[in-house]
Amino acid sequence: MTWTEQVPAFAGAFACVVAIFLIPGAGLLWLARVRGLVAWALGPAVSALLYGTAAVVLDRVGLPWGLPAVLAAAVPAAGVALLLGRWRRHDPPLRTAQLPTMVIRALWTAALLAGALLVIGVFAGMPDLAAPLQVRDAVVHLNGLELVRQDHNASMFGGLDLVVSSAGAGAFYPSLWHGALALVPFGSAGVVSTAGMLAVATVLWPLSMVALARAVLPAQPWAVVVVAALSTSFSFFPFGQLVLSAQWPNGLGTAMIPAVLAATVLWVRSWHDAALAARVRRRRALSGAVVLAGAVGGMVLVHPNTVFSYLVFAGPLLLAVAWRAWRAHPRTGRTVVWVVAGVVVAAAGVAAAARVSGLDRVLKDVMGYQQILPERPYLFTIARLLGDTTLASVPGNVLLSAAVLTGVVVLLRERRLRWVVLAWALTIALAALAGGPEIGLRGITGFWYKHVFRLEALYPITAVLLAAVGVGWWANRLHTRWSARVRDKAPRGAGRLVSSPVRAGATVLAAVLASSVVLGVPAMATRSAGVYDPENLGARLLVSADDRRLLDRLPELVPADAVVLGDPNAGAVLIFSYGSRTPVYYRIGADWLGTDQLLLALHFDEVSSDPAVCEALARLGVEYFYLSSDREDKKWPSNLATHALRAVDTASGFELLASEGAAQLFRITACE
Repeated sequence: MTWTEQVPAFAGAFACVVAIFLIPGAGLLWLARVRGLVAWALGPAVSALLYGTAAVVLDRVGLPWGLPAVLAAAVPAAGVALLLGRWRRHDPPLRTAQLPTMVIRALWTAALLAGALLVIGVFAGMPDLAAPLQVRDAVVHLNGLELVRQDHNASMFGGLDLVVSSAGAGAFYPSLWHGALALVPFGSAGVVSTAGMLAVATVLWPLSMVALARAVLPAQPWAVVVVAALSTSFSFFPFGQLVLSAQWPNGLGTAMIPAVLAATVLWVRSWHDAALAARVRRRRALSGAVVLAGAVGGMVLVHPNTVFSYLVFAGPLLLAVAWRAWRAHPRTGRTVVWVVAGVVVAAAGVAAAARVSGLDRVLKDVMGYQQILPERPYLFTIARLLGDTTLASVPGNVLLSAAVLTGVVVLLRERRLRWVVLAWALTIALAALAGGPEIGLRGITGFWYKHVFRLEALYPITAVLLAAVGVGWWANRLHTRWSARVRDKAPRGAGRLVSSPVRAGATVLAAVLASSVVLGVPAMATRSAGVYDPENLGARLLVSADDRRLLDRLPELVPADAVVLGDPNAGAVLIFSYGSRTPVYYRIGADWLGTDQLLLALHFDEVSSDPAVCEALARLGVEYFYLSSDREDKKWPSNLATHALRAVDTASGFELLASEGAAQLFRITACE
């Protein structure tokens, strides 16, 4: 299909994904007396809590996943939210201060501009809107989405078994992203996945960051405009994690963190007021904690490592609050006992929940994860983050980095906001550890699979905020110097650009944004082509243009219940999501394969001489063979060895049914 033909489905899917994540959660939060920007920004996390819980329960009781079931699950959720709202009726709603109309207009403009720049960069490298992102994780997510659509099971405990493990294994896998996108009633897996990825990058993420800026910097309303404008300027997120790495569930969780952190800031501020009676402070703390716990729970259901990412940012904040409270009140033995008891009870509760849910076993596996990426010096990772050199070569995005470092210096002077700088430094340290040599301390990064790219994706959460502070400082500096120089004279020439604080801020922001556009957008287009466009993938190619054309025809060529054998490293890995037929291999990895699957991968070229091969085909119900003859062996360590699936002689024992260039479909006759 052409771009023109795909645009209606893409636009509809994009709107559906935004509505799926925003509306249910925002509605529940409104019932719980959370209002305005906070309700919309926190909505995706609460929606995730609804979807994740419903998916597990529906699987347990044997009901199918779908929109009717989700609507039914929303009824008791609304009841709980309403009860919480009644409990909090004596407290003011959890919300940020109202923004001036002028700021709101500028905010919309900035957000649309930032989103457009990212979309242009991504689309410039895509052959079409349904083009598969050709990296390992994307293959899993595309097939996982199609599996939920067909099987109507979005449970994180076994819902994606066919794709990530083996049938009936009951393996844990974060499937909320797949389940939510499966609610979109139209569009192919490719189109819906692209729409979902861009909805997270251009709507959920900027909205989340704007809420954080408004909560952390309430006295600087224009900061939200800067944050919105720069929300897509950093290469590590959203572009790096969502496009280059295709870590879509993890990326969805990352996009939620700023909103939940904003709610944390507002929660602390709502009850941390010595002027309030102790009883009122306790009620506010407890009722707000329930709302916050629900949002954190939603993040966990999106991707479990998100809670550890959240603690990287909330930890410094809560420690700062605790330290100030500790210094402000007498430290009696009773206080110490209560603090220690609270920590122990909280830790025990988390441990018990992990044990009951089975997540403790998942965590154990993750902490022992052996990263296959080559190690790199600590200074390399630090310089890469500070210079943002993923897309721009050294020295990187200098103006953006200068704004961040200026913000660091400014906030170090603000005692109550030093936790932002501490969280910023902590993300850099963790990323450096993850990318560095295998030492004992590197085990801390096991929560993120010891994967440096997952930790680098956290950097923009504080960096965008710091950049906004830096832009504000430079704007004030320029305006002050200009005012001192011209005094009462009318502004002329370049002086008009800094003749007011707002104009000065717009000038500095425009300079930083222009730098990001010039350095970032062309590089995004190039890097997008490197993961989307078959002509630019080289040895990393999984699905060629010939494969796409033949996969589109597959439903017309083989029966609906047919099983198709093919090399997952050469086109056949998307037989399920793009060809709508059952494959032998749903992924390119060699783990969790059955005996027959392994036998065919290693010995299918002996189909005419070895009866065991025909017996394996019969047990799996395979009658068709898919071949891309122009592909070379992949040398990736964890890939399935599939040379036999391309070395087979199709001159005899095979009937050619269709071909598109080097992609061919055969009916297997060798075993008849």
